[in-house]
Amino acid sequence: MRDFQKNQFTLSEITQHIQEVLEEGVGDSYWVTAEIADCKFNRTGHCYLELVEKEESGTQPKAKIRATVWAGVFRVIKPFFETSTGVKFDVGIKVKVLCRVNFHSVYGISLNIQDIDPAFTLGDIEQQRRETLARLMADGIIDMNKELEFPLLPKRVAIVSSPSAAGYEDFINQLDTNAFGYRFSYKIFSATVQGAKAEESVVEALNRVNHEVESWDVVAIIRGGGSQTDLSCFDGYTLASNIAQFPLPVITGIGHEKDISIADMVAHTRLKTPTAAAEFLVNAFYEAEALTNTLADDFKQHTKLMLNEYESNLSTLQIKIAPSILKHTANLRLSLQMFAFNLNDYSKRYALKKERESAKLIKQLASLLEYKSLSELNALANFRKSLSYLCHNKIERQRTKHNSVASTLVLVEPTRVLQRGYSITLVNGKPLRNVEELKIDDEMETYIIEGRVESVIKKFEKKRFQ
Repeated sequence: MRDFQKNQFTLSEITQHIQEVLEEGVGDSYWVTAEIADCKFNRTGHCYLELVEKEESGTQPKAKIRATVWAGVFRVIKPFFETSTGVKFDVGIKVKVLCRVNFHSVYGISLNIQDIDPAFTLGDIEQQRRETLARLMADGIIDMNKELEFPLLPKRVAIVSSPSAAGYEDFINQLDTNAFGYRFSYKIFSATVQGAKAEESVVEALNRVNHEVESWDVVAIIRGGGSQTDLSCFDGYTLASNIAQFPLPVITGIGHEKDISIADMVAHTRLKTPTAAAEFLVNAFYEAEALTNTLADDFKQHTKLMLNEYESNLSTLQIKIAPSILKHTANLRLSLQMFAFNLNDYSKRYALKKERESAKLIKQLASLLEYKSLSELNALANFRKSLSYLCHNKIERQRTKHNSVASTLVLVEPTRVLQRGYSITLVNGKPLRNVEELKIDDEMETYIIEGRVESVIKKFEKKRFQ
């Protein structure tokens, strides 16, 4: 031990004293938990680390120290750790390491790592996943994207991936060469899908998709396989909340080795690989085509059944209505015959009445003539003749007129009209007299001598035939 009663020392004496004090005070090995903030591998096989403990806010460091894993130890603990956890030994992971405190007069204080506990890192990763899931559930957004209606034909696909990723090539190749010849429209929104910046990069790509959201039907997040650390970006809360609340259905095709990521859990549909994601979209087209064919067949069959039913109903209606038409026609014929008979009888009675009135008038005139002079008698006689002639003429003309009307009525009786090749037309149940009464889609009934025809007016024009 140096004599520290004096007031002046060399730098090497001070550093030597610090080393002696540390070796006496902290000479044993300790299990230390920390996060790897920096990691460098020396060509000789050594590994130089920077360990950090952060504040609860996760931004500011609470403590920081250098650490070293000598080549002989690193060759053992690195593969042991990565095989046990599936996590790459790299920046950003939390570790529990067995180490000793070292002090070097040139390089200062550091930790020398002798062993590592994989179970701690696995527990920390799982704890972070559980906290992320609990936060998503507390926010009420974990199932929001799943509740979106998936489009019947997801033709327009926004792809979030790295353009150099093998998974991306597999995805578009599967879309372009599908066995059914379906054609998709797609565009890549480039993103880093591995490393410390991956989560931020994928979120930024989703924001770019959102700016033109009307142009796309679905979003596909694509990445090939990798270790759990490579895929840890897909467990972050920021990315998961963006996927959950995205306005389009999100499908994930992330090639995992084992576990499902948080991004898979909140996405609308999770597929194991990029190829499986493409097959899912192709299958959606196939199902839509099958549904369309089924609907078309159902429509044809239903239409055929309806036509058969209408044809049967029309035949039944024709059978039922024919006797009614014949009965109605017979009634009209009888009514016209009765009218003609009554008219003829009336004409005769009218003519007889006029003759009697004329005879009476003649008798009255004859009585008057007895009191007149011969000249007056001659004049009266002449007048009588003229009057008799006029009355007779008048009566004959009247009789001829009435007979003509009766004959005309017989000729226009409906059955005779139909027999001459004419037809009778009713519109909405009323006789058609003027084209101005017509309207498009009016129902029109036409009676001919052998039956009845129903039709619907689709076009008409006003034209007087000369």
